[in-house]
Amino acid sequence: MPRFARKKDGTHDMIEQAFLAAGWKTCSTYRAPKCPDFFAAKNKRTIAVECKSEDGSLTKDQQEFMDEWPGEYYVVSTLDEAQQILGAK
Repeated sequence: MPRFARKKDGTHDMIEQAFLAAGWKTCSTYRAPKCPDFFAAKNKRTIAVECKSEDGSLTKDQQEFMDEWPGEYYVVSTLDEAQQILGAK
């Protein structure tokens, strides 16, 4: 796997912190091949979250994982997008 695909995006900490502040539990997986940047869970709801810069795009492996993931999967670039997810039921 290319080295750049395993580094933490600049938006990762801000977005993950928003989930933590809202009472979600998170598990960072940004270094795992194909996986999203983190998984978040609260009240028996588990979602996959991929953090990207506003002009970022998914790698081929990330797109394949997203296509195959049977649950909720979000690509998030901004705090506003994270807040929309946190407000969803």
